[in-house]
Parts: sequence; structure tokens; C-alpha cells
Amino acid sequence: MPPLAWVSVVGPLVVFATGLLGRRLIAPGDAYNELLPQHMLAARVVRDGNLPVWHPYAFSGYPLLATNQVAVFYPPNWLFLVLPPVLANNAIVISSFAVAGLGAFLLARRLCDDDAGAAVAGVAFGLSPFLFAHLTHQSLIASIAWLPWVLYGFELLRERVTPPRVLLASGALALTLLAGHGQMFALVVLIVGVYAVALTSIRALAVAFLLVAIGTALASVQLVPTTTIVPDTDRSHIDYETAVSFSLPGSHTALLAFPFLFGNHPAEGPYTDRYRGRWNLPEMSGYPGMVVLTLAVAGLGAARRDRRVSALVVVGVVTLLMALGRTTPVGHVVHALPVFGQFRSWARDVVGLDLVVTLVAAYGVARLRDPATRRVTAIAATATALAVLVGAFVVPQLGPVRPFVAHGDTRTYALLVPVLMAVAGAALCLLALRAPRAACTLLTLAVAVDAVVAFGAWFEWRSGSPSLARFAADRSLTVGPRFGPMNDAPGGIVRYLSVGSRFGTPEDPDVTDLKRVRSANGFDPLAPRRYLEALSMDYLGRVDPKTSALRPGNHLLDLLRVSVVLVDPGLDAPASLGPGRLVRGGRSVRYDYRPRLPAAFVVGSASRVTPREARRRVSGAVAFDPSADALVETSCRACRRARTPGTAGSVSTIRWRTNSVDVNTTVARDGVLVVSQAWFPGWTATVDGRAAPVLRVDGLVQGVPVGPGRHRVTLRYRAPGLLLGAAVSAATLTGLVGWWLVDRRRPPRAPRATGAGAVASG
Repeated sequence: MPPLAWVSVVGPLVVFATGLLGRRLIAPGDAYNELLPQHMLAARVVRDGNLPVWHPYAFSGYPLLATNQVAVFYPPNWLFLVLPPVLANNAIVISSFAVAGLGAFLLARRLCDDDAGAAVAGVAFGLSPFLFAHLTHQSLIASIAWLPWVLYGFELLRERVTPPRVLLASGALALTLLAGHGQMFALVVLIVGVYAVALTSIRALAVAFLLVAIGTALASVQLVPTTTIVPDTDRSHIDYETAVSFSLPGSHTALLAFPFLFGNHPAEGPYTDRYRGRWNLPEMSGYPGMVVLTLAVAGLGAARRDRRVSALVVVGVVTLLMALGRTTPVGHVVHALPVFGQFRSWARDVVGLDLVVTLVAAYGVARLRDPATRRVTAIAATATALAVLVGAFVVPQLGPVRPFVAHGDTRTYALLVPVLMAVAGAALCLLALRAPRAACTLLTLAVAVDAVVAFGAWFEWRSGSPSLARFAADRSLTVGPRFGPMNDAPGGIVRYLSVGSRFGTPEDPDVTDLKRVRSANGFDPLAPRRYLEALSMDYLGRVDPKTSALRPGNHLLDLLRVSVVLVDPGLDAPASLGPGRLVRGGRSVRYDYRPRLPAAFVVGSASRVTPREARRRVSGAVAFDPSADALVETSCRACRRARTPGTAGSVSTIRWRTNSVDVNTTVARDGVLVVSQAWFPGWTATVDGRAAPVLRVDGLVQGVPVGPGRHRVTLRYRAPGLLLGAAVSAATLTGLVGWWLVDRRRPPRAPRATGAGAVASG
């Protein structure tokens, strides 16, 4: 590896040194509330000898592996198996920054054939403010870190198709999905396609098709299970308004140049005014760095000789238009596209523009090192700095921008720092007229300072990450939840339900997973759709305060074995729950409830109903007794004999495991065994070793038809599509390795012409 390549790797190690030593947890926001608990849960399940396919604690049970964000098959996440959670988490975060930087270095070096320019690109993308902003979405940064590697592999394949190059390019693409973020995988595929089209080369299109096809096949072990469950999740279809939420409003493009112009969240460093803009600052952040921007404008001149620069600009424009969402008509086009239209938070697509800026900046450095273009490059950089200076005066006064601008010192610093960075970039470009080597070295340092000082050092990853002491308390099995001990009502397992704002409750459902506390809430974009509808819940786990679940006569709390209900202060007290008490800290009111149904029971009647009728009866709108009758929605031959309402048997023992449930029951007559766990496709059952169907009962829980006698009923969850996906991935990898072995035995071929000029014209 070239010596300068290490610069892009060392930067993240220096910035996150305390995290690498385990003195700080790098997990702000959702990274702590969702991803870290899921990674720890998955590691615990694997250490117990099982595959982490099911999540037994959140949403009353739902798929884990198939939801993708836990990223079971992403190799860096295997660190949770061998390292303490804090070190494993931090090492994975730092590796994402290092992977991004090293990939950008190699790609830029391939494009502009200049080590100094590549070093600038590597540092710029390896310490990208976009990555800092999305530390709360660690699966996202792990996925997008492989984008430059995919493009690097694409460029290698354009020169010559060989097994190692195919494996590099397609493997990097597969890792963007295996890392846990489907939206970034789709974006990378789009960027490869746009770049290939913009090159106007049949060979480029063929290479792009080959890369995407093989990369998708390699990722099938994750892709097939995920796509299989989507029709049953909250993302089966989202409307236009939902899709464009968290896209970048036109007014907020100002943040691409002045990232703290609308304030900071949380208030930190010189930026003490709270964020005033739309959505939230992490999603609106896409600052590429002003030093990099001055170099990128200077590097645009390379487009005259290298069509790849023009192709990169096309990629930048397309991804920016996608990020703008409803601001332009392109938003409607994106929403109409398969797959792409079902993602939210389109502002994240601006990362494509950020990478383009860093790569074109590498060309700017190369032009600074060329005596023939050095002067015009310095002039272009100076003009860019002057434009930024003018923008600092004009942009805050623009009508659409003015209402969001921060006040006081925050505004001053938000404008001053980027201007100073732009001026520093231009000054170093002018220095290159006399001392190009020293100037290029200083430019690499300036890019790092820009990324960290202008943004990364003041973002939420430090103050927003919980302390090590809090993490130790949250994961401790001896320290109860902050809302108090669970009400262990007789009859088996119990859960809690949080009503109102998810962010107003004392603890997040995924955090209580670490204590093996079960919740009816949860947090996942691929949450079960029917389950959410039954509880009037969104995928964030927020329950509508007017949910029917708390009304007298509703059976949901009983079916889900809810024994603790947490309600936001200020909401109307649920009359059906009796008196409540304010939880310490005043963040919620706690109500204790005694479920009227056990965790498993046998009923003697099964009634075929529509999903709508099931909801009506369970809600109490129509008289219904769940302890006597099971509502089923599909044809069930074994259920036809269950015609006598009432209790039809007893359960002696029930054993809960992560992916299975064992029930010993004695049945007096034909009936249905009802189990308090959310139904989802993929569950199978055996009764005394013989296969039996697993039914959706009462609209949301599991049921198994049983006949008279003593039985051992075993329910197991197998992720749908996992075996098929694993077979496709294994066959593809085997084929690539076999091709490689065969290719090595062939006589060496004469090398083709290499270098920037040769590839640029192809």
C-alpha cells in the first residue's frame, strides 16, 4: 500500500483514540437505543449456539436477521463475539471511517494518477462530516464506506475483467448490503449505473451490469430474507408524503456550505444555539468541507481531457436532485421507481455528491502539481473562496433561509469557520505556485482540520453518547429498568407497553432487551405492519394516545401479556387501568395491570373471520371471549373439529427460547393452543413430532391446532428465504473462486496500456 494511503487510515484512529482505548462509547442516539442492543443480542444468541433469526423481546416478537440492520453476516460485527461490547462497537465505527478513507484514496489515485491528490480525497472522505453526522446510524456509515471501493473495482474492471477484480468490486457491493443498510446499497447500485451511463461506453455498461449482478448474488444470503419479509412490514408501501419526509428542503442546501447555520443539536462548542431547521441536523448534514470544495472547483478543468470527471459531476447532480426530494419534480420520479420509492430520508443521498466533490478535489491537487495548469487552478480556488465569502453575507438574508438562521455567536461562528477554511484552501493553492510539495502536504492537513474543526468535533457523538457508567447500568441484569421492576403477573411472561411519544419514556425498548425485559413496543423500519395497525403504533414504537388497546373491553393487553403500561405525563389517564404513579424523573406515568390470560392456553373453538372482523372483536366492539374462541383468518382443516367454545385443556409447562417455544399441554377435546407471541411468516410447529400449521390467532398472536391427549408442541422460527439466499451466495462465491483458480493456470497475457489517459478515453 502506498505510504500516503496510511494518512486516510490514521486520521480516524487519532480522532477516535479515546474510543479505541475503550474510555468512551461512540454510540449516540439510535446507535445506542437500537443498534448496539441488537448487536449484543445477536452475539449472545450465536454464543448460545443459535442463529439470531428472531427477536423475542421487542414488538412482542419479530424477525431479527431479516430486518438487515443487525447485519449478522457483516464480518466486522463478529467482533461482538470476542470483544467487550464497548470495544467491539468502537472498533467497528472506526473501521468504517478507515475503510471509507482508504477506498477513496485508492479510487482517487486510480482516477487522477496522483498520490498527493489521492491523500486529500482519502482524508476528506475518511473524515467526512457526513460520516460524523450519521454516527447515530452506524449501519449506514458501515454500508456507505464501501462506495469508493465499488467504484474502484468498477474502474479496474473497465481496464480488464479478471476474477480478483470481479471479486473485489462485487464483494465491496455485497458488503454495502451485508453491513446493514438497504438504502445505501440501493444508492450505490444507482451511482454505479449513473456513472456507467454518463461514461457513454458500452463496455462501462456491461461492466456495471456484471458488477451489480454478481454483487447482488453474493449478498443474497441477506437480500433474499429481507425482501421476503418486506410485504408483511411497515415498508410494504409508503405514500409520497412519507417517502419525501427527511429529504433536503431547498432552503437547507445552505447547510452544505455552512453546516451549523441553523444551530446545533445538542448545543456544543461554539455552537450553543439549538437547531432551528426542519427535520433534524444529522439528516440535513452533507458538508463536504470548504478546503475540498475550493480544490474541487479548481479540479473541474480536468474534465476537458478526462471524461470520468464529467461522469462524476453527473453523479453528483443526480444524487443532489434525489436528496432534494419534493423540492424538484425529480422527487415524484424517484417515488415511482421500484425499491427507491419505498425509502425515506432521501437527504442521505447527498453522500454521493460529497464523494464526487472529494474525487474532483483530487484532480485539483493533481492540477496544482502540474506546472502547465498550476496558475489557473490557483485562480479558480481563489475565486471559489471569494464566492464563499460573498455567500456568507448573502445566504443568511435569503427569504427561504432567514427563518431558520441561528442567533448570536452560533451564527457568527457558523459563517466564519467555513469562510476561513475556504480562504485557507485558496491560500495554500496560491502557495503551490512557489512551493507545490509543501502546499500539497499542508492541504492534506487542512482538509483534516476542516472536517474535524468545522464539523466533526462539535457534533453529537461525544455529548450524545451515553457514559460508560450508564451503559453498565443499562446492560446489568441486577439493575432493573428505570421505570421500576416489572409486574410479574401469574401466568407466564409479561411485557410493558409505552403509550405516547417513544422519546418521552424512561427507556427505549431495545435497551431493555439487554435486561431480557420484553416489550410490546419496538423500533425498526421493517416492523410488522399488522401488529402496528392493531396497536395504533408506528415503526418507531410510538403508540397513538387514543389507541383502542387501553379501552375497557379490549383484549390486546391480555393477549400480549402486558403488565406495565407507561403513559406520557399530561395524557388522559386510561380509565381501564386504575390509578397510576409518576415514574422517577417525571418522564412517564406507570400503570400496573394484571393480564387475564396466561402466556399459553387452549380454547375449544376456532372461528374463521376476516382480518377486519378480528380487529373488531379483539377491540371489544363485538362481544368476544379469547379464552373460549380463537379467531383465525385462513382455512385450517384441523380447526374444523374445534367447535365447542370454552377452555379445552391446560398447559403444564412452557419454555421460551430465542427462536423457539416448547409447550407441554393436556387437551380434553379438539382445540387451538394460543401462544402470547406476535405471529409472523416463518414459524413452523410440530405436535409430538408431527408437522402442524402455525395460525395467526385473534389478529396478532400465534396458534396451533391440537387434538385430545397429552402433547409436546414445539414452535420454531426459520427465516424465510435464508436457505435459498445462502445457497445463491455460496454458489456465486464458489464460482468466483473456481474461476480464479482456473485463471491462474493460464499463461500470462500481455498487459494493456494503463494510466489516467488510457482509462479516461475508454
